[in-house]
Amino acid sequence: MLHKDGVDFIKVYSRLPREPYFALADEAKREGIPYVGHVPIYVSASEASSAGQRSIEHLSEILFACSSEESGLRKQLAATAIGAERDQVRKQQLKVIVNTFDERKARQLSQLFAQNDTWQVPTLLIQYTYAFVDPYELHDSPGVRYVPPSAVKSWVERLNSFRRSRDDGDMEAQKRSYELELHVVRMMHRSGVHFMTGTDAETFYSAGLGLHIELGLLVGTGFSTLEALQAATLNPAVYFGRTNDLGTVEVGKLADLVLLEANPLKDIRNTKRIAGVVTAGRYLDRQELDRLLSEAADLADHAPAGITKH
Repeated sequence: MLHKDGVDFIKVYSRLPREPYFALADEAKREGIPYVGHVPIYVSASEASSAGQRSIEHLSEILFACSSEESGLRKQLAATAIGAERDQVRKQQLKVIVNTFDERKARQLSQLFAQNDTWQVPTLLIQYTYAFVDPYELHDSPGVRYVPPSAVKSWVERLNSFRRSRDDGDMEAQKRSYELELHVVRMMHRSGVHFMTGTDAETFYSAGLGLHIELGLLVGTGFSTLEALQAATLNPAVYFGRTNDLGTVEVGKLADLVLLEANPLKDIRNTKRIAGVVTAGRYLDRQELDRLLSEAADLADHAPAGITKH
């Protein structure tokens, strides 16, 4: 039904049971439509890749797959009830996962992803926030003035709730897991795995503006500035088979461009120095962009209470 409606892909989530997951994989293959998303806890990351999952978002279950105790941990987690019980077990398992990280398994998984062309959208920004950002710093995050105050309040409450439910040992494991995720991203990158940028907007950051932070985090893992930019421009065009229209600046392609005041190849932070935007062939100079941003800030200030995300 979704294929007939013309959707670009099917997204799978963490709670999808094993049998429906593989049934969906078979049906997607028959219909010629990609399926993407999370790796369900009932399926290993290697199984998902071999079954044909086109991309994995948020590095979901990848550290799990790099643990020498993966099989036992997965059985333990699958036996729990969805909700508080599973959340508690996940929190405890993270300590085991970071202490049983297996370099060999991580390398084999990276090579499998490259072989099967399983793309990654790591959303490092979200993992970094959970591990290191003070909840109240979100009031000063990029673009927060364009978000309804009620939404920002929900971000702070969400991160506060996450922190309150974790002791020092839990947070140490959270930080260690982030460092291991960076290590795995470097490993996958060296193995030739394809990447795209994403921020899971608007989990903690306004749509679009968090992308600049994500680009910097990718460069921090070893991507060149060009590779980070391609993850946000050319690679998505390749992924969707739209390189005839998108992805590079060429005559005959759609005129969707960002014009910068400084070269991002010299410093990725220069992506924030926006001089103008061309969208669908229409040029918006800095004055017009500032006017639109002012309008967005005013709309956010006057948004009805209760406008939130998650």
